[in-house]
Amino acid sequence: MAISLTQPSIGSTSWGTQVNTNFQSIQTAINAFLAGSAIKTGASVTLTSADKCMWLRCADASAQAVALPAANALIAGDVIAVLNDSTPSGTAPIVHTVSRSGTDTIKGSTGSLTSIALLSTNFIILESDGTSTWRIVRSRLETSWIDGGAITITATTTAPTKPTTRVRDRMYWRRKRDSMEVRYEWKHTSSAGSAAGSGSYLFALPFSADTSHYPNLNTDGESVTDSLVWGACSCGYGGASTTQSTTTLVTSKATPILNTATTIAVQVGVNTAGMGASDNRFQSSGWALTLSDLRFSIHVQLLVSGWAI
Repeated sequence: MAISLTQPSIGSTSWGTQVNTNFQSIQTAINAFLAGSAIKTGASVTLTSADKCMWLRCADASAQAVALPAANALIAGDVIAVLNDSTPSGTAPIVHTVSRSGTDTIKGSTGSLTSIALLSTNFIILESDGTSTWRIVRSRLETSWIDGGAITITATTTAPTKPTTRVRDRMYWRRKRDSMEVRYEWKHTSSAGSAAGSGSYLFALPFSADTSHYPNLNTDGESVTDSLVWGACSCGYGGASTTQSTTTLVTSKATPILNTATTIAVQVGVNTAGMGASDNRFQSSGWALTLSDLRFSIHVQLLVSGWAI
């Protein structure tokens, strides 16, 4: 990789000549730095003091464990930069983990860390204090929206079967430093091929939530005392079924609930158009996939285990 900068026209004065010379030196230095980037491969990568002041491009198509050298193997002010240079994948995200050496400390904005998770395109720049601490001096720990594929829907007892034809059936996610932001988009206008399953419906998350921040988990997927999470849901249905007799499109607001570390349930507000008080959630006996017309948009944000920074 090399860059080519546009050199300003300064003139032939001694001052201008010196500016032009300095500019050329900067371009040469930048290209030398980029040329020194090292590509690291393998499931386990152990960095050494020789890796300082280089971009370390971890490009494996599977997870890599990247071990930092001891902070005291470098002098104070030395830096190491690590980039997850793997190709982004929505359905099988590639997470590289940068870990401390021994009992060294990684200083982040929330306190002392033992490791840092890097998704595709994420990077971290760490500075050694020369003794026992690595300090994060710069990072990019966000991603753009990534297509996670079709929504995985299970249930507390028996998973439902999706209708054969869906207008929308997609999950999207992105990283926002220590959190994942997830969207579920669904619409079907024919229930042909579907089965209701049994129990409350559960929507799979792309990563495991940090359950230490959500203490009221209730894995039955039904209790309103479950951990409510930041998010929103709009949903609607229409057409007769075994549980809803109305043929008019009904819309409602709903609340996402963390059911387990890897699934959410959805609690729907009670309405008066065919839904009873015991049917106010997505489940086999209410808001089921067997409805002839069902649509929903769920948006949640959750802290992720191992993403503290």
